[in-house]
Amino acid sequence: MYSSSENTTCIQIFSKAPVEGYCKTRLIPYLGKKETVQLHMDMVQKTITTAKKLNNVDVQLWCKPSKQHVFFQKMAKQNALTLHDQDGESLGFIMNNAAYYAADKYTNIIQIGTDCPYIDTDYINSSIAKLSDETKVVIGPANDGGYVLLAKNQYYTEMYDDINWGTSNVLQQLEANLQNLNIKYSKLESLNDIDTFDDFQKWEKGCYAIPASVKS
Repeated sequence: MYSSSENTTCIQIFSKAPVEGYCKTRLIPYLGKKETVQLHMDMVQKTITTAKKLNNVDVQLWCKPSKQHVFFQKMAKQNALTLHDQDGESLGFIMNNAAYYAADKYTNIIQIGTDCPYIDTDYINSSIAKLSDETKVVIGPANDGGYVLLAKNQYYTEMYDDINWGTSNVLQQLEANLQNLNIKYSKLESLNDIDTFDDFQKWEKGCYAIPASVKS
C-alpha cells in the first residue's frame, strides 16, 4: 500500500534479515556468527538513520526473506518507515520490482543497500540534485566494481538486464546498458562497501569496535 505522503522522493533500502549464517557471510570466519549479525544490524540501523535525516522523503525497507522478521518489525516501529518483501531471484529483479512499485507515485527513486556505512545525507542529496530532465540516472560506484547507490527519475526495466550480480563487472555492465539505451547518467564519488574482512578493517576508526578476539 502506498503512503499518503505528498513527498516526491522515495529511498528504498534493501536488507537481509539478521540471521546467523545468512547475512555478511564472508565476515563470519573472522568475526564469528553472532558478531557478524550484530554488525549487520548496526549497519542497517545506520543506513535507516541516515535516510531518515533527509527532508521530504519517504523511506521504505525492502526485506529478505520476509518483512515479518522481528528485527524488521522493530525497525518499522522505531523509525516510521514502511516494510516490503523483496520479490525476485536476482538483485536485478528485486530492484526492478521495487522501482516499478514506486514509479507511479514518486518522481525520484533512490535505491541503496546496507553495506556502505560511508553513505551520508550529502551523498544522497547529491544524487537527487543531479537528477534532471536530461540526467535520468545517477550511480554511486563501489570501489569493488559494483555500486552503493542507484538513483533515477524514470522507470527503466532494461537497465538491469544481463548483469553478472556479485562480480566486479556489475558497474561496467550497468553503464553499458545505460549507454545502449541512450540514457544519460551521472556518477558520484566511489565509496567502499563492507563485504570482506579487509573492507571491515579499512572502515573509519571509531565507527565500529573490532572485537579483541579478532585483533589478536
